[in-house]
Amino acid sequence: MNEIVRATRASSTLIGVLLYIPITIKIRLVVRATDQASEHSISPGQLKQLIRYNVIVCLIILNEFILIVVPDFVIIVWPNTPLKNILFSLTLTKSLITVLIMLIAQEELRFQCYTVIIYLFNRITRTSVNTSQSNVVMPFKRTQNHTA
Repeated sequence: MNEIVRATRASSTLIGVLLYIPITIKIRLVVRATDQASEHSISPGQLKQLIRYNVIVCLIILNEFILIVVPDFVIIVWPNTPLKNILFSLTLTKSLITVLIMLIAQEELRFQCYTVIIYLFNRITRTSVNTSQSNVVMPFKRTQNHTA
């Protein structure tokens, strides 16, 4: 049963990689059309963004291929491998590496995460200085009784 699940996951990932090839070809055609200054050309900013997103998707696909397909294929072909724990660890780190790729590649996402982390850090580390609401024991002030 485990081999079926691994084979299904590896084959669906390979299908995703194969589907990415026509997307890459289409993007290259768009870039070439832009280079030839056709009437349907895109702006340099759009071109830069298109290339950046293409690189991001390529890195994510490569990450998935290396950390999902290769370990699954090794375990299917060689089920009693002594590397099972290492291959399992590779599979577990796939999502973490995908998040890191997105954080490195996307400046806006990186900025938003930085903002949230700073907000949480400030929220955790700051304390209230208001003495009326704090649990700090204040020294007792003596008052003089003026009884006449």
